[in-house]
Order: sequence, then structure tokens, then C-alpha cells
Amino acid sequence: MNTCLRTSHVLFLTAVVPLATVRAQWPHRVDLDLLATTTDTFASSPHVVADGTGGVFAVWDDNRNSATSGRDIYAQHYDANGIAKWTPGGVAVCTAANRQNEARVVAAGGGSVYVVWSDERGSANNERVFAQLLNAEGEPQWTADGIRIGPNEFDQSDLVAIGDGAGALLVAWGEVSNNFRTFVQKVDATGTGLWGTGGFEFSSGVFEGASVFNLVPDGTGGVVAGWIRFGDNPRTIYARRILAAGSAAFDAVPFGVDLQALGNFIPMAPDGTGGAYLGWQVDNGVNDNLFIQRVDGTGALPWGTGSKQLVDAPGVQDNLHLVADASGGAFLVWDDPRTGVDDVYVQHVTSIGSFSLAANGIPIATPAAQRFSARAIPDDAGGAIVSYRQNQDGTFAQRIDHSGTRLWGSDGSHLTDNGSVNFPHLTGDGAQGAILGVLAFTEGNRPALKRVLASGELPTSRLVNISTRAFVGTGGAQAIPGFVIGGSGSKQVLVRAVGPTLGLHGVAEPLPDPFLTLFDKNDVAILSRDDWGAGPDVALIESTALTVGAFDLPAGSKDAAIVSTLAAERHTAGVTGVADGTGVALVEIYDADPLDAPTRLVNLSSRVFVGTGEQVAIPGFVVVGPATIQLLIRAVGPTLEENGVAGALADPILTLYDADDMAFASNDDWGSVGATQRNIVTAATLAVGAFELETTSKDSTLLVTLAPGKYTAGVVGADGGTGICLVELYVVP
Repeated sequence: MNTCLRTSHVLFLTAVVPLATVRAQWPHRVDLDLLATTTDTFASSPHVVADGTGGVFAVWDDNRNSATSGRDIYAQHYDANGIAKWTPGGVAVCTAANRQNEARVVAAGGGSVYVVWSDERGSANNERVFAQLLNAEGEPQWTADGIRIGPNEFDQSDLVAIGDGAGALLVAWGEVSNNFRTFVQKVDATGTGLWGTGGFEFSSGVFEGASVFNLVPDGTGGVVAGWIRFGDNPRTIYARRILAAGSAAFDAVPFGVDLQALGNFIPMAPDGTGGAYLGWQVDNGVNDNLFIQRVDGTGALPWGTGSKQLVDAPGVQDNLHLVADASGGAFLVWDDPRTGVDDVYVQHVTSIGSFSLAANGIPIATPAAQRFSARAIPDDAGGAIVSYRQNQDGTFAQRIDHSGTRLWGSDGSHLTDNGSVNFPHLTGDGAQGAILGVLAFTEGNRPALKRVLASGELPTSRLVNISTRAFVGTGGAQAIPGFVIGGSGSKQVLVRAVGPTLGLHGVAEPLPDPFLTLFDKNDVAILSRDDWGAGPDVALIESTALTVGAFDLPAGSKDAAIVSTLAAERHTAGVTGVADGTGVALVEIYDADPLDAPTRLVNLSSRVFVGTGEQVAIPGFVVVGPATIQLLIRAVGPTLEENGVAGALADPILTLYDADDMAFASNDDWGSVGATQRNIVTAATLAVGAFELETTSKDSTLLVTLAPGKYTAGVVGADGGTGICLVELYVVP
């Protein structure tokens, strides 16, 4: 491979996207799962929260530094394609002495997150609550290793962390002094505690002896707290609302009095009026049953005093979870052995206390099977998403709508294999799907993630970016990239012709003023653009570029860009120089649709001039997904000459590079590979609908199976030859 190609290849990579942004993508199987850390030491299941654009923030306890600092806290941000955005292996949030654990993550807005954890740095086995704010780049914004939330010198435990809905953090914890007391603090983005030095003691006056509590936001910057008072006989359920300013909206309200309220968790969900739904488990001496109650924003009990029994069936019902719907009601999900085998059931309750589904609830899936360890979240469309373990088959998820209809088939979506995961945590993906955080036992006890789309399908591998860097001349030397959208329907794409900005990245002779035109399958021009910042859709171009991870174009640059929704068919992006200008340009096509879109980029065919030095042709592409993908890549020169293209490249050489700029596959004269390989390549050629090449031609072809990542394909002429070449990339079905 000559030196000029190597130099140009590196320039292409640095100009398009930093190499560190391509890591791993959403997997199918847990043994291929997205691992947040690379160490083979025990870590916790990741606590996860959606980033609002289909991705996720994850935090976990990590033993990689156990020899020096004990267990620490790490964090990572993954985008909608499962690509790690922060430091490989995760950002170190806290590496203070002794043990840190119980990590929680809360969205702070603008790509920032709060991380909260229990910390033993002052004294082993004596915990304190600490927090840190990470900005969109994963950089700590407060004191290194975090700030104290609760200042008292008592053991603090059982932390709960949520957002207030307006960018502030709400944290509750228990303290063991003479009695067990519980506090909640509101913290803003500067790290300032807004509810007094020690927070608001929400159990004051009625709580001594309790240790089970929970929080939900009240929708106006405050919080509703719920707890069980174990010191009472019978045990009592309480609720209290603290307003945004830190004052109580009402005194603690006792509304559930039961002989044996059980459990180490009190499930809650907001009711949409500043109040909350609360649930609990009761041992009645024969079976354990589940009860719920609602308290509104004023402290009133709209359903009357006492509680509502959720289930009247044999067996021990437990592991209750509550999820708010979009109309003031709630879904209730629990483990239930009524048939003699554990199963997961669901019920819906309205704001007036009426159960919407069949009496005693409906099973989450059919046919009957052993299901347990249910978790539930809203699906952003008025329904719920429920994850659960099933038999020895692994982890599943089901999505149900407001009427209880199962949307992901009768038996749900299969997420992980058996024996590989435990301790799941679930969050929405912002697109009516979900992301599951688990601990992968088969991967050295590493935290791992799994995404399921709104359709119930798992993400599959695909091309999300195809591009060509080439010389743009005049006449027959113009750059003419074509691309095919496969599937049914339409696809939103970002198409860019970058010229002058390449000069900022070391390209000596960039195209000074590219003009970009999109053509349909009939070669009819449908859109054109000169100077990307001069049109009416600048904001759309900027936001789409941010979503797909494209590098920034300077304001006022003469690069061209178009965002358009195109039909699933063949299209062409013609690039010329304004006033017959010439130079090197980068033509990019980005898939701007969600992962579950029914259409995909399946082909890139760029007719370009291949010269020497900076004028070699460099196609690039990015593969994301859970598995490998097979691609047919061709550099066609001599066959063009036979079909009437004057000045075609006589003998192209095709070389494929990975994200580290390492060549790993190359071909010169495709027919020289032997009969067996020629037959395989010919079969792939027919499968993708490409025209056939004579076995004696000097065209070049590579048939490769590639893992997710970023790749480039360098095309040069043998012995320094130049000419017109058709560079093609096909996804092989």
C-alpha cells in the first residue's frame, strides 16, 4: 500500500468522527452484551436512566481498584446505537478510600446526570450519602469524589434518589441514632442543599422504628414520601408531601393499618395531582396479600380510609411494583403463585379506585410458565413495560397497553439467556422501548445492558453512516455517490458535502464551495443546497447532525447539507464545485431514523475520480448493532470502460481498514482468488442485485463479515494509475 493512501486515510478518519466514539453496540445475547467495564472483578448491576434520545446513562459499583481504594463508582453514557460516549471502561465518579456502593443515577437535563451513592470513606461499615454531577462529557462538576448530602455523623443508609422534574436532585436516606430517622434533601446543579443544612426530616414526630420508605416527585418540584412504621402494633403506612420550597403540604397521613405489613420496599407511583399511589404486602396468617391506597396532593384519601386489597387468591403474592399511566391511574405488577407455580400478574387501577382488568389481575404472558422477579416502568404511551425471569430461559419483557393488551406477543420478548444475569434495573429509552441493566455472571460479573425496541424486537446490525472522500473535478470527474434505502416506507437522512471544513483537518486542497443535489430513482432533482447555513432549515440540520454523531460544521462555512425524508428506493447525491471549482470533498449519508425504523441503508455506489496523493478514493461506513454483518465491497474500473465510460481506472486495488487504521483485507483482480471464492462472491453478487463481473477483469471485490464498528476502504490504481472508478458497498441479506 503506498504512502499517499495511508496519509489520506488518516485524514479521513480524523475529519469524520473521533475513533473513541465507536465502542460496542446493543447485543442480542448476554455473552455478546455491552459491557460497561473491562475488568473481570465483581461489580453491581448497573442503575440506569434514559438520556431522552434513545440512549442511557449507567452507573455501577466496581472492584477494579480494590487493591488500593476498595469498591468505587463508575459511570458511562451510551447513545441510541449503544455506542459508549465517555471514557472507555467508564468514568471514575468516586475512587475514595474504603467502599462505595448503592450507586444511583438521576437525569439532570442537558445531557448531565447526578450520581448518588453510599460511602464508607470516613470509617469502614459506617456509611454516608455522597453525590456528584457529571456534565454531558462525563466530567465531574463538583468536588473530586463528590459532596456530602447528609451532614450528620450517624450511619446513613437505604438511600433513594429521584429527579424533581425541573433539573434538581431529591435524595432520601435513613439515619441510625437513638431511633431510625429519615430525611430528604433537594440539591441544585451547584451542589447546594435547598432544604436546610440537614434536609427535611419527613418522619418527624411519628416515625421512630421505621426503616422502609420511598419517594415519588409531586410534579411541581416537590416530593411525596411514603413509609412503613414498624414500631407500631399494628404496623402503619404513612405518606407526606414536601413542597418545592421545602415545607410540608400536610402532616404525615396514616392510611394503611395492617397487623403484619411486610417487606423491605414500599412501591409508589405519582398520581398526577401532587399525590401518590402506595402499595404494600401483608401477612394475614394464611396467605400474603397485596394492598394499595391513594393519597392526593392535599393529604386527602379519595378512596376513603383503610386500603384496597389487590388480590384475593391463594399463595404468597409479593414483589409489587406500581407504574403511573398517562391518565392519573396506575399499573400494578407482582409475583404470584396462585396456580402452584410462580407467575407475574398485572392489574390497572383508575384514579377513583376501580380495577380496569379482570378480577385479581391477568398474567403478563401465556402459556403458563414459571415467571418471577418482575420490574415495571411506563412505556411513554399510557401503558407499561414489564421485565421478568422465566423458567430456565432467561429474562423476558412484555409491553401492555391501557386495556391490558399484550403488545409484544403472547409470550413477550426474549432479552437474555438463562444463568447469565441477575438483579435487573429497567428504564425507558424515550421511544416506547426499554433498556435493561443487569449483572452478567458469565462475563466475570460485569455490568451489562440490553435494549428492546418499541416493537418488542431487539436491535439488529445495520449501516448508519456511509460516505466517500474523493476528488471532485469537472465533466466526467464529478463525484456521483448513489445510495439505496431498503425496506418499506421512508427514511430521514442527513446528506452532507463537506469541502472547506476538510481544510481545517489537514486536507491541502479541499473543494472550496461544494454544491449538493439530491436526485430520485428517475434522476430527477428533488433538492439542492449550497452553503448549509444559508437555508431555512439550519436548526434541523444542526439537531440532526448532533443526533447522528456527525462532526460540527463551522457557522458560515460553504459546506453543503440537506435533511430530507426519502422513499425506500435508489437515490443519488451529485456533488459539483461552484464556478467549476475542484478539490477533495467528503460526501456523507447518515441514517437519522430510530433503530426500529422499517427502512435501512443497504447500498452505497459512488462514481468517483481516483487519483494519487489526496485524490485517492476513500469510502467509509459505520456498522452498529448486536452482531456481525456481511458486506460486498467492490472497486469497478475496467468493466466501466467496457460499458462506454471513458477514462476508467484500469486496475483498482481495494483495501479495507478498521477503526484503528489497520489494514485487514485487500484485493487486486477479483477473479484471481480461486474458483471456490469466486463462486461465493458471485452468489453474493446475485443476492444483492449487482451486475456481474467477468472473471478475467481487473476489478476488485471483497466479501467480508464485519463486527460493529467504523471502517474505511481505500481505492488506488495499481502502479499509480488514475481514472474513473465505481466504488460499491452492499449489505448481503
